[in-house]
Amino acid sequence: MAIKLDFDRANHIMAGANKKSSQFKAANQAMMAMERFVPKSDMQKQNRLRTASNVSNDGEHIIYTMPYARAQFFGVINGSQIRNYTTPGTSSRWDKRLIGDKSLMKTVTDAYVKELMK
Repeated sequence: MAIKLDFDRANHIMAGANKKSSQFKAANQAMMAMERFVPKSDMQKQNRLRTASNVSNDGEHIIYTMPYARAQFFGVINGSQIRNYTTPGTSSRWDKRLIGDKSLMKTVTDAYVKELMK
């Protein structure tokens, strides 16, 4: 009895370009899901932190382009800990907030799998 194995579908799924595309889609979904945890301000010019972000070409990084993004992300300004985020539900390390929310994290993993299986 002969058995024929067809790995075409598996090879397609594991192709480098397909994985990069899936990673880019997942990073984009993560960026949208994390937006609710990113601090904002009532001042128009300072609200740009939520909107001034993009995904790197390889899909490995989410980049916040505002000069103060690093300080907000790590919660330290000039060596002092930020104690009061004025927007309810926001804090430093908004990536950890996403990871801790199972339903939001599921949207990210679903986007990855959906794109991978195309």
